[in-house]
Amino acid sequence: MKRKVGAIIMLEQGLFADEPVPESGVEQAETWKVLIVDDDNEVHALTRLVLAEFSFEGKALNFISAHSGKEAAAILEEHDDIALAFVDVVMETEFAGLELIRYVRDKLKNTKTRLVLRTGQPGEAPARNVVVDYDINDYKEKTELTADRLFLTTIAALRAYRDLDSIDRSRVGLEQIIVAGQSLFEATSLRPFCQGLLAQLVSVLRLDPKAFLDHGGALAAVGVDGGGYRVVAGTGCFSSAAGRAMNDIIPPGKLPNPKSGVAEHEDIFQDDTYVGYFERKGSLKNLIMLKDYRPIEELDRNLLRVFSSNLSVAFDNLSLRQDIMATQSEVLCTLGAVVESRSKETAYHVRRVAEMSMSMAQWMGVQESEVHLLHEASPMHDVGKIAIPDAILNKPARLTPEEMLVMKTHAEIGAELMSRSERPLFKAASIVAGQHHEKWDGTGYPRGTNEKEIHIFGRITALADVFDALVSRRCYKEPWKWEDAIELVRNERGKHFDPALVDQFMDHQHVIRDIQSRLAD
Repeated sequence: MKRKVGAIIMLEQGLFADEPVPESGVEQAETWKVLIVDDDNEVHALTRLVLAEFSFEGKALNFISAHSGKEAAAILEEHDDIALAFVDVVMETEFAGLELIRYVRDKLKNTKTRLVLRTGQPGEAPARNVVVDYDINDYKEKTELTADRLFLTTIAALRAYRDLDSIDRSRVGLEQIIVAGQSLFEATSLRPFCQGLLAQLVSVLRLDPKAFLDHGGALAAVGVDGGGYRVVAGTGCFSSAAGRAMNDIIPPGKLPNPKSGVAEHEDIFQDDTYVGYFERKGSLKNLIMLKDYRPIEELDRNLLRVFSSNLSVAFDNLSLRQDIMATQSEVLCTLGAVVESRSKETAYHVRRVAEMSMSMAQWMGVQESEVHLLHEASPMHDVGKIAIPDAILNKPARLTPEEMLVMKTHAEIGAELMSRSERPLFKAASIVAGQHHEKWDGTGYPRGTNEKEIHIFGRITALADVFDALVSRRCYKEPWKWEDAIELVRNERGKHFDPALVDQFMDHQHVIRDIQSRLAD
């Protein structure tokens, strides 16, 4: 049986008079979590009272109580940031405390929490055996734990935990930087890049997302011609800043001077604020700013410096990729215009189809990167017409059945031409060229594919191409009235066109009208 020890902490009589007992388990900002594991309520009360005024590096103690090994195990599963645990040996079983320590180290893989074993029956668990066989950090008999010794034990344990936590945060932060680099290098446009950048910034610093978003914030901005910066993405207190000028967000003189940071090639830290500046092509620069709810520690500053060095390369990589994609886009758009000009249609047709396709993709919830891809690829929907003879392509009268068979080959020809490249943009163009004459009910060409077997790119471009052709002048017809074209689209819902797409089209007619007006022949 367990023998109760009458006085577990040797203190002068009357020390506890009128001392308030801190609440167990109360969360406090910036505290050290200390777990007391003992089946004796007096042990909990005395430990809390002795350490009630304790403070280490400006942080008080936040006590959490457990009265059995099983209860303590559940608490340690829930809280992975407990700095110190005082653990009794004999509780619900003779060796409950030792079993708890084994569970913490072996099952939970928690090597940071400092474990101090306290026992009132040293004969039950001899010190040498316990220290050798169990991963504990200190072993104390309850009768020897005076107020001073308890204070010193706590200080030593918290120092060790602080150092281990710093090492772990550094390791995890560097791992996050590696992960962040991989994801950021995959970004192809500025807005997703900046949104991902801010998310990775919070991960690298291991900030509490809720506390950070409630009391801090981060933003990414790009330099604009004529000076200044425009915010591209923001979180927390800057969540509504996207699209606005930096001077509207941060009053002049409140932002750390960018010139000094750039000149010295150093990031700028001012109390709870970090600002990083990154060179761009020409004289423009990018900027990221982090405003934390607490001063930025030296460890976090070092992680930010490493992160920033990777970020500079990522910005350069994004700029290069955008240049390549812009070149590809210009080539495809020019080729599409050449094809349309050859068939005596205007180059504005491919631009209108591109704009309508992009809008419809957004209405259908297509991912932003895919929306951009479709916008750039849709001008290639009729690229196969380059192989169609002029006599058929520009015939002012209705085509004969034989001529129509030749005309229909342009879909497969275009798909084959574009499929010769492995670039995502050309693959998308191949889909658009090959499927924009397929119909929802399977009566289209060249393959008679139906419903969702038709790629969303093909379904969208089909509607954009048909509608623009209806309301535009062609060598074989006059433009239709808007109302008549709308009625045809409505009647072809579920036959020629995707029903869900037609519904979105009808709800956004004002957008289609604007595109037709802005890009009129």
